Amino acid sequence: MACPAVAEPRLNSQDESPNEDLCLAWPTAWAVHSSSVLHHGSMAQVWRVKTALGTPSAVKVVDRPCAGQEMDEVCALRRCAEALCRYVVRLQDVVECEPLLLLRMELCTGGSLLEYARRRPGGHLDEGEATIWSVQLLTGLMDLHALSIIHQDIRPANLLLSQEGALRIADFGCAADASLGSSKRGALSYMAPELMRGSAPCTAVDVWSVGVTLLELLTCRTVHPQLADHGTSVPAEVVDALVRSCPPPEEARPRHVSSMCWEFLRAMLVPDASERVSVTGARSHMWVQVSPASSVASTWSSGDCRASHVPVPPKLPPPLEAQFRFDTMGTALLGEGTFAKIWKILGTASDAAFALKVLDRDFYASHGMSQQVDVEIHILRRVAGCRNIVRLHDVFALESLVFLRLDLCRYSLFDHALALPGRLVGEEEVSVWAEQLFSGLQDLHHLRILHRDIKPENLLLTLDGELRISDFGWAADLEMNVGDVAAFAGTLHYMAPEILEGARQTAAVDVWSAGATLWELLLGAPLVPDLPGRSRQSFLCEVRRVGPAVSAKPSGLTPSCWQLLGDLLELDALRRACLADALAHPWVSKTWNDDGHPSSDEETHSSSSVPSERRKSDSSRVSNVSHVSDVSTASSIACEVVDCSKVVPHGLSEGTTAADQGAPSRIAGTSLVTSGIEAGNKVVELPPLFPCSPTVPARVRGRRLMASDGTFSIAATQELVV
Repeated sequence: MACPAVAEPRLNSQDESPNEDLCLAWPTAWAVHSSSVLHHGSMAQVWRVKTALGTPSAVKVVDRPCAGQEMDEVCALRRCAEALCRYVVRLQDVVECEPLLLLRMELCTGGSLLEYARRRPGGHLDEGEATIWSVQLLTGLMDLHALSIIHQDIRPANLLLSQEGALRIADFGCAADASLGSSKRGALSYMAPELMRGSAPCTAVDVWSVGVTLLELLTCRTVHPQLADHGTSVPAEVVDALVRSCPPPEEARPRHVSSMCWEFLRAMLVPDASERVSVTGARSHMWVQVSPASSVASTWSSGDCRASHVPVPPKLPPPLEAQFRFDTMGTALLGEGTFAKIWKILGTASDAAFALKVLDRDFYASHGMSQQVDVEIHILRRVAGCRNIVRLHDVFALESLVFLRLDLCRYSLFDHALALPGRLVGEEEVSVWAEQLFSGLQDLHHLRILHRDIKPENLLLTLDGELRISDFGWAADLEMNVGDVAAFAGTLHYMAPEILEGARQTAAVDVWSAGATLWELLLGAPLVPDLPGRSRQSFLCEVRRVGPAVSAKPSGLTPSCWQLLGDLLELDALRRACLADALAHPWVSKTWNDDGHPSSDEETHSSSSVPSERRKSDSSRVSNVSHVSDVSTASSIACEVVDCSKVVPHGLSEGTTAADQGAPSRIAGTSLVTSGIEAGNKVVELPPLFPCSPTVPARVRGRRLMASDGTFSIAATQELVV
């Protein structure tokens, strides 16, 4: 096998320009068609080579006299390749040719995370991108550690991106076998304190390096600025100062970094290696499971994923380009997340302003979520006539990009609260927005649509201060069977207990999320504080532990407000307040004095309301109740309800067999209340028991049925839920 011809038996130093004559010939078996230098350093050069078949690869050319232990890297990469380690750069071939060693590897055309972050606004990643790559990085390290391989040099420059945007752990020059130990060390700025003090490496050193790496990528900060001022060793006093400053305190958290993310970083930057979170623990931390990334963790673990590649700014499709332009005078980019970017556009003739949401179908496909774009468009079109919903004007496509032109809103409730002292919003303001939120959700539920991601960030305020529900990426349309109603959907802090449990999702999940949202606005903190939790189950336990207990009412909240929060945040979905209850609640419908406090008579009324856990049947709380003793009369009233097809939360169960038992298909839209059937403004109280037709089972999903002549199967004593 022919070896590359070299001008000199060494590689160029970092201060010299790349030697273009370095490789004049490559191994014959590689059939190299072309080559060029990608990177050069004091100990190695990396070349891009392309074979005659058009297959590109990266070749690391090492001057072995300068790197006598380079075979350790080859050994580690071979073990990774044999074990099919995930998210590790793939070794394809090795050729030894004195004095050079050639390692042909997978070519990562996306550059490094360091380079990518520097190109981002502010020079740092957003959390959506960081969660994706954090999962991939931690998954890769789990596989390495299972092989007793410690990388020892995790840093942004050594984390590469494939053509698809998936992360690849590279540069195993400092890798060590955990069972043998090693004297090699990685970059000082990312080195764990125990290595600085001369301890033998263990898997915890990679966890520390991940923490420092993510801190830098998210905040542009280093864990200790003085570390960059030292060579290969660190004075004891500097190490002591590093230990004292870590983990970084909450006061040091930048505003753009969430509390949960900060807690995730703190868990990895614990100076004592024995108390530092493990790679497995970090991989299962809540931060890497939160919104919407939480539902694609399995995709991350098994395939390539990438952050959105929507251009900045994107090229508009011809129909839009002819009528609109980006706002170049203000802030054109209104917001961005893992799955979309939102821009402000202006009409070319009228200067009318709109929001333009841009989604990348290829990006969704890489997460196994190709249908989500169509689901959101479908639901936005269906809800066009609903109250307090952001309006979709039109949809355009250009290659893989989809453009949604929406009403322009001022900012979100999250941004509004963020600008207030203590992030506290007054009850009077919140009660107005609560009524608008409940009204919008009620209209959605009448269409049998679940939003499933109600949170302050998704509740926008128009220029007039009215609330608009936005972001239907996780919505499900039960009427049209669009969207996965069984999916683990939404944002963890606002998820109802039944979603966390994997139980059936109903309209009650939106009621819970609305309650959690109001809680955060009124109290300035999430319902469940950020914890170094390790699983969905631990979060569920915390949800069950906390809540608006009567004895725990904050002094700043009125009793009626606290009581409504308790009704909305009832753990049992069947006993949770429905939206009709919430809209009729005195705190929502009350008037306010000039000083911003509720009138005393209404507050007295609200404080004497029946708590949710002891609520009586709806018939005892609704006027115009008539008693029906005749089954045929009840049946005719049921027919009227079916014809009007009105739904009140929580609606009629999608899973009931009413239609299958002979009822009209429109019965899915029937409006039911406990112990009665609602027809217009009149609630008809049914007898407690009705004889069931022999052809109709006495109970469906635990609900007693009433039937007349075998034609209907309607709950008479219990409320059915979606």
